[in-house]
Amino acid sequence: MPLLRLWFDVETELRQDFRLTRRAMHSLQRLLHREQDHGWGNELEVLIYTYWLAHGLSNWLVARVFNVPKATVHDIIHRVAQNIWDNLRRAIDFPQTVDLPAVGQGFVNISGTPAFHNVVGAIDGSHIRIKPPQRHRLDYLNYKGFYSVNMQAICDSNGRFMDIFVGYPGSVHDTRILKNSSFYTTRRYPPTGYILLGDGGYQGQIYRGAKEGS
Repeated sequence: MPLLRLWFDVETELRQDFRLTRRAMHSLQRLLHREQDHGWGNELEVLIYTYWLAHGLSNWLVARVFNVPKATVHDIIHRVAQNIWDNLRRAIDFPQTVDLPAVGQGFVNISGTPAFHNVVGAIDGSHIRIKPPQRHRLDYLNYKGFYSVNMQAICDSNGRFMDIFVGYPGSVHDTRILKNSSFYTTRRYPPTGYILLGDGGYQGQIYRGAKEGS
């Protein structure tokens, strides 16, 4: 199979077919590794899942690409997705207090000014394009004119995800998503003395949230 030949050729890059670099794919496979598998091998299951996710193809087409039964693709997708959810906090979490000065220094480095030394994250939303459900279809139509679900993310200066909150329909405003996210309601981050960067949709909201929780 061409994709498996591509995978075993360690000199070939994977981004075009899997939307991940080879290094990122290896990291994902290590994160999701299990002692027991279902006969297909953990590596292959992650490849199938990532390919399905990267292209939005039907299970039938993915089954043809990898020469496995359609029912197997269905099982792999659900199994790997659950495995990712179970291991999410191993890869995506806020830094420890002792690491915050280094996070702030990262923003100083990319901004070129020490004024950003107490910035410990950047927050924004992203629209993930979807095929809308039959019910409440218009709820998923965003201001850009396509159907989506919202993802709120907080990243450090290197673009590493520190928190994600996904699932609200595309028409929902950033402020409402923020106020219902676990990051906001639990007052987990940022600690006193540090701030997050965000656009006008978040103006004053994170500061007031920190004040209310202090």
